[in-house]
Amino acid sequence: MKKTTQPTTRDEAVELLGQIRAATINLRHHQLDRESRIKAIDDEFRPRIESLQEKIESMSAALESWAESNPAEFGAIKSIECAHGRFGFRICPPAARCIRPFTWAKVLEMMERDQNFHKFIRTKKEVDREALISARESIGQDQLKKIGVRIEQDEIFFIEPRIEEST
Repeated sequence: MKKTTQPTTRDEAVELLGQIRAATINLRHHQLDRESRIKAIDDEFRPRIESLQEKIESMSAALESWAESNPAEFGAIKSIECAHGRFGFRICPPAARCIRPFTWAKVLEMMERDQNFHKFIRTKKEVDREALISARESIGQDQLKKIGVRIEQDEIFFIEPRIEEST
């Protein structure tokens, strides 16, 4: 990619912004054309893909139903290997789940009442950065510095080309 020469005058800077505008409009046209083509391809393939997904889900459900009805076919390894692949049952890692009608909020409440479960309650402590930023004037830079914090506000350069087409 060719490096653009930095403008030396205001007129050159304005001209460069005009070139950015033209390139941005051209980019948008290409992006819209690409999106249009992608949508057309998606529209063409979606029905076939959805049909195949439904077929696979239906056949998978039937195979799972057979497997659940015939546990003796699987032996100790809990799977069947064949020319077409392998299917069977996997042991999932243990998971904690609420017993109905409990919710996690109710479980926490019950655990807080029982001293034996306090060690299973997490407390997350973190700095409230938004509150520090909001209170920066009342706290003062010296106090913030004492706790190892500084509040910064950067200035960044921006370009906003007008992308409406000229008539």
